[in-house]
Amino acid sequence: MKTFATIIILKDNIPFLVAILIFFLALAQSQKTNAQDKNFNYSFESQFLAGSTDKLPFWLHTNKNGTVDRNGTNFINLLDIESDVYTRGSLTVTANSNAVFRLSERESVHFSELNLHAEYKDFYFDIGRTPQPIGLNNHDLSVGSMMISNNAMPVPKVSVGTHSFTDVPFADGVVQYNGSFSHGWFKDDRYIDKAYLHQKYFYLRLNIENFSGIGGIIHNVLWGGEHPSYGRLPQSFGDYIRVITATGADEKSDVPSGEISNVIGNSLAAYEFKAQYNFEEYKISATRLFYLEDGVSRRFRSPWDGVWSLNITMDDPSSFISGFTYEHINTKQQDAKPGQEFGRASYYNHYIYRSGWSHYNRIIGLPLFNYNTETERIDNNIIVGHHIGLKGEIGTNLKYKVFGTYTRNYGIGKGKAPRGTIDFEERREDQYSFLMETEYQLPGNENIQLLLSTAFDTGAFRSESLGAMFGIRWQNVFSL
Repeated sequence: MKTFATIIILKDNIPFLVAILIFFLALAQSQKTNAQDKNFNYSFESQFLAGSTDKLPFWLHTNKNGTVDRNGTNFINLLDIESDVYTRGSLTVTANSNAVFRLSERESVHFSELNLHAEYKDFYFDIGRTPQPIGLNNHDLSVGSMMISNNAMPVPKVSVGTHSFTDVPFADGVVQYNGSFSHGWFKDDRYIDKAYLHQKYFYLRLNIENFSGIGGIIHNVLWGGEHPSYGRLPQSFGDYIRVITATGADEKSDVPSGEISNVIGNSLAAYEFKAQYNFEEYKISATRLFYLEDGVSRRFRSPWDGVWSLNITMDDPSSFISGFTYEHINTKQQDAKPGQEFGRASYYNHYIYRSGWSHYNRIIGLPLFNYNTETERIDNNIIVGHHIGLKGEIGTNLKYKVFGTYTRNYGIGKGKAPRGTIDFEERREDQYSFLMETEYQLPGNENIQLLLSTAFDTGAFRSESLGAMFGIRWQNVFSL
């Protein structure tokens, strides 16, 4: 392991280490007078991953919060700690961390999570780095949300919001809401250095007996930072208000004209809807995400672009089949007008923020898009895909999860090129990716699980590859 690994882990996380230290010291006296027990959860996990080629199969490295190096063999150790810090009345505070020690081609020591989490009644406050996937279909059987998935290392941020759907006053539970507001800092080596992340979402839910319907909007902006040619990009408090309200930069700003005529930064947003019906032993739901890349997208310029999904979840998680998901993904039109070539908007790319919707060389959102580490651009964002996920339990000791994913990949578009400029059938590359994941609970020892995953890729888009992950997890919980 490199000599500077420990220095790097401290340097990258100093603000959050200091914040946690200060918080612990500030609450030390209160802890002494607080008679309630504190839970302390910790786990240690070792994983060994290898494949038949120099690239691991897709599902062995995807949606792992950036912990797995896709290039070749990995030996990974994970130390996860969660501890109650403070409890008084409706206020609870917990500290969470996940340290990653990885030997691979790109060996690394880092925190994939380092976070303080506070809850007061229906609301939460977070500071630090923690996985926070955004979207109504962000569960463990999904291919990954087009907004924020678990594919990349989380962006450190400060967040406030509701931790679940909350009753609207005087609505008697019929109408509920859920929302969040965040500010983050990109920490990786990017074309635009020291960029910021703005995020917010708001959903309303209507409950009528066993039926519920949800609708909402999500807004993400990559903004600010230092441009190698333009220098400091708009990042004053006034610019921040413009980011929040999705408006352009001040006309007097020394920035590219697109930042003034369109909106500040690289915006990604979505309208999202969900319908769910609860049966006696299971629930079934359907979701639809309309992806929005720019201002014209808000007027449903590309109505077929986005994600459809169907989910069936059993009330009993120990069922042989406890969950099923089907997802259909389409990103072909990309705001193309009649007569214009598909792929016009070049989803996740941006003419100023050239590193695009990525963090530490991984896609932040939909992992089916492809990030090219050499060009630092997304080089495949026109796709049609189908994904199936299935999970359950066999007996009392064995859990399993199965994925099957098929995509048609067409690369990227050519701006406003006339229709027919690109031969999509000639460019098309089909890809199949499969995963079988198991977790075996040792009989008589509830603290130890044995992990085994096998994955397989075949098709024209990625090289054919077979791989496996072998792991062991030891976890424990005790009260202080």
